[in-house]
Amino acid sequence: MNFTGARGITRSRVPLIALLALSAAIGMAGCDDGDNGSQGPKGPSGPTGPTGPTGPTGPGGTGTTVPIASDQYVSIIPAISKVTVPADGKPVVEFTLVDELDRPLTGLAPGNIRFVITRLKAATGGKSSEWQAYTRTTAQAGTGS
Repeated sequence: MNFTGARGITRSRVPLIALLALSAAIGMAGCDDGDNGSQGPKGPSGPTGPTGPTGPTGPGGTGTTVPIASDQYVSIIPAISKVTVPADGKPVVEFTLVDELDRPLTGLAPGNIRFVITRLKAATGGKSSEWQAYTRTTAQAGTGS
């Protein structure tokens, strides 16, 4: 090898570089370490990361709810919406029944829905106060009778 001139340096290194590249390619092609072994045990879990930012507010709802069948609710929440006492003295009560997620209930048999309207009758003549029931009959749901 001759290292005396610029032209000589280029000529003398080209075969050396080519030989190194060929050796590396042959060495890499010959690397085969056999089959992969089984997966090792799972490492410990890392710490919980910080809570992310609150997302944007979703679009407004339509105000409608989907009824739920009477065999799918967890609890019943009654709400009396209107009570009137017409001239005949028979009170009329309008009420709703919803579940714990404010969904209206469907499929309840009218005979399974009952409530009592009472008033506390004041004590007279040395007797104690007592509750007086105003409901004595069962009406069919939605019929008003």
